Amino acid sequence: MEDFDSLTEHIEKKVPHPFYASSQSAYDSVKNAVLKKLNSNMSVIQFYRTVYPLIQILNDAHFSIYLNDNSNKSADSVLYFPFKVLIDSNRLFIRKNLSHETTIPQGADFL
Repeated sequence: MEDFDSLTEHIEKKVPHPFYASSQSAYDSVKNAVLKKLNSNMSVIQFYRTVYPLIQILNDAHFSIYLNDNSNKSADSVLYFPFKVLIDSNRLFIRKNLSHETTIPQGADFL
């Protein structure tokens, strides 16, 4: 809970104009939904998956959270989107494929 509080305090009080690409009401709605899902027994992966929608709703590349490369080695490390990506002008590029599947190579471009 302290991590979440620190994250939201930073966004809301220390960042100039955090809501220029998203409305504060949309952010507050997602924040409340995320808050209801948080519990004290979460793994790093579970916390990341729970909090990520809050970062995503801001729609700003300056806001991002990254996992340590060793974070996906826990028992619950099912990768729903097993890529590190770069978003540029509404295009998605694969920076790194974290899965064993090799059909989508590094540098691949998704609309």
